Amino acid sequence: MQDYLAGHMVPMDQPAVAQAMLNDFVAGKMGAQEEEAQFGCSGSADLSGSGPWCYQGKKGAFCIEETLNVKVESCASGAGTMDFVGSGYKALTCSGRAFTKKGQEISPDFSKCSLPSGVRVEDLKYCSDADSVQLTFKDVAVPIPFTATMTKVACSGESDIIV
Repeated sequence: MQDYLAGHMVPMDQPAVAQAMLNDFVAGKMGAQEEEAQFGCSGSADLSGSGPWCYQGKKGAFCIEETLNVKVESCASGAGTMDFVGSGYKALTCSGRAFTKKGQEISPDFSKCSLPSGVRVEDLKYCSDADSVQLTFKDVAVPIPFTATMTKVACSGESDIIV
C-alpha cells in the first residue's frame, strides 16, 4: 500500500487512510486491491483442447516460497477431476479431486486433501484469456492471503503429482 502526502506520520497526516490500512490488515485483506490489479483474472471459457492440462506457479513472501502444480485430468460440461500439489514451505497434496466449474470459479472438494494444519484454499479460478489458473490460499500464521498464478506447462506424466 502506498499513501501519498503523508510522510512518515501517516496516522497524523492521513488518518482516514491509516484507519483503512489498519482495518485491511486486521481483516487479512492487506494488499487485496494491488493483488487484483497485478493478478487480474479474465475470461470464463472452458479449458480448450483435450486433457490433461497442467499448470505451475510459485508464490513467495517473507523469505518463504511455495511451488504449486495443478493437473486437470478431465473437464467437460462444467465438471472434472484434478490433482493439486504444493511443495516448498509446506507440503500440500490433493489427488483425484472431483470439481465443478461455473464461469471462472473451480470448486473442488478439498475435504479429503492433505493440507497442513491452519492452511485453507480460499479460491480457485481458471482464467481462460491467459490460459492460467489462480489459487488463493490462507495460512493462519500469515496475516494476508496469498494468490498464486499458475501458467500452463507441458504435462510430463505421473511425476507431476508426486511430492
